Amino acid sequence: MGHEIICWDYPKTTKITDICADAREYASRYSDSGGLYESITDLSYKIFPSYEEAKNFCYSQKSYWNGIVSYRQGDYSKSKQWVALHEEIIMLREKYNHLQDQPHFTELTSQFVGCTECGSKINRVKLGRRNVCPVCCADLRPKTVLNKLDKIKKDIDKVKEDLVKLEKKLDETGEIRLLIKFEFHV
Repeated sequence: MGHEIICWDYPKTTKITDICADAREYASRYSDSGGLYESITDLSYKIFPSYEEAKNFCYSQKSYWNGIVSYRQGDYSKSKQWVALHEEIIMLREKYNHLQDQPHFTELTSQFVGCTECGSKINRVKLGRRNVCPVCCADLRPKTVLNKLDKIKKDIDKVKEDLVKLEKKLDETGEIRLLIKFEFHV
């Protein structure tokens, strides 16, 4: 027994009656009580600027609220700027993951590595592929490596912000789509 919340989106050209029929059929097939608890409210005249805002509105309604709203969806793949920002995020994440996962002490010549937090000396061979102190869990890598990781994180956040701004701009002129949210008991 559980509670199922479903969100589906459709093109604006789809008839509201067809969308409601799909939701009712799905709920009656998978519900233990035989279908939806409440009727589906048609708010398709209310157009939200993005999918996220439409979904947040639907989830903010009372429990077991079923409804249809509209939102604008831009075609991101046609924008060269969006593609470039998306590829930059992928490249920065790969760079971050490579630097984060790479064992720092594998090619060190000294036998022991000192922890600046707890002062313990750890045998380099016993560290293996880890970059943290086994005693206090502090990161043993030099500050330059940690600063480089922080800089890459900040770069990723900045590109994400630019991407969100661009998506909002593209959504303003995008096609209108319908979002249905419905709930039932399983």
